Amino acid sequence: MKWFRSGCVLLMVLAWACDGGNGSPTSPSELTLLGIRVSGPATVAPGETAHYTATAEYSDGSSKDVTAGALWSPTYSETWDPVSRAGFALSFTSPGVTAAGIRGERNLFALYEGKRGMLNVLVLEPGTFRLSGVVTDSSGGSLDDVAVEVLSGTGKGLKTTTNNIGQFGLYGLAGPVQLRTSAGGFHADMRDVVVTGNGGSETFALTPVETPADVAGTWTMTVRSSPRCRAGLPDIAQGRTYEVRLIQQGTTLQWRISSPTLEKIRDASSGFGNTVLGSRVRLEFPGDTDEGEYTSPDLYDRLSPTELFGFTGSAEGTIVGQEIRLAMNGSLTYWGDGAGTFWYCRTTDHSVTLRR
Repeated sequence: MKWFRSGCVLLMVLAWACDGGNGSPTSPSELTLLGIRVSGPATVAPGETAHYTATAEYSDGSSKDVTAGALWSPTYSETWDPVSRAGFALSFTSPGVTAAGIRGERNLFALYEGKRGMLNVLVLEPGTFRLSGVVTDSSGGSLDDVAVEVLSGTGKGLKTTTNNIGQFGLYGLAGPVQLRTSAGGFHADMRDVVVTGNGGSETFALTPVETPADVAGTWTMTVRSSPRCRAGLPDIAQGRTYEVRLIQQGTTLQWRISSPTLEKIRDASSGFGNTVLGSRVRLEFPGDTDEGEYTSPDLYDRLSPTELFGFTGSAEGTIVGQEIRLAMNGSLTYWGDGAGTFWYCRTTDHSVTLRR
């Protein structure tokens, strides 16, 4: 019996556990998977193959290599160019093995038993770096779709645009370079910077050519279908009216839309792509465009217990007196009578009118 207890101590050294000294081993099923750690090179050159490891970490301090059993992403099928990997920064060709394409950056994920690990990886030529940054207007509002290009130095000719919150990334720069940011309705900005590592960041503030009109406040907005779309559309859906509050920061806008009949499939607000430049206004009404030619709106209006109306698109126009008159390039959608009636029309001349 003394030998058994001593043996238990020895077995503990070999990662066995004794329960209160009575010799009962802890069940492996009591272990909890805490997380997945992804390890491998943080930088890969274009065209190279790289190997990554997924390690499961457990509550008792132990770990296990689960590379072969993990689900890795992005996979080859997730690239936007399914014919050639050259159209994408990184994709997995087999568990833990990536093929690098163009310069860029990608978050790599490994999923195992409900836990997910992540590693950010840059695709860059040796000796070059990433430069990130933000572009705003002179009041601090973020600007989307602004061109950012390298005019001179290592990386000359590289060009990108800002995303919907004004962020950009350029890949393949080194040493002294000259940058230019430009967008319609703004004065361009040129700047000399020195890039010596991947942590470099620049902030640009563009000045509008014209002082933006003040459109902040509450408006009554009417959405009307294009004349070419009205055949088959019931009268109740020909024109719909909502209350909209515009929140303005310099040239950028956010809107908040409300109506007793409005059903919010997603958040009924938007801050992306809405601008006022001088007297010109652009409003974006988001929707899901992953349906091929059909676009699913984010905003739905309950016309009756059996009828729904929705709209999505980009509306642009000008301020005329106490009105903002916009033409919307987008789609209107109607579901009716509870029996599957469906109407859809996409065109460039739906009208959106806002009145004080």
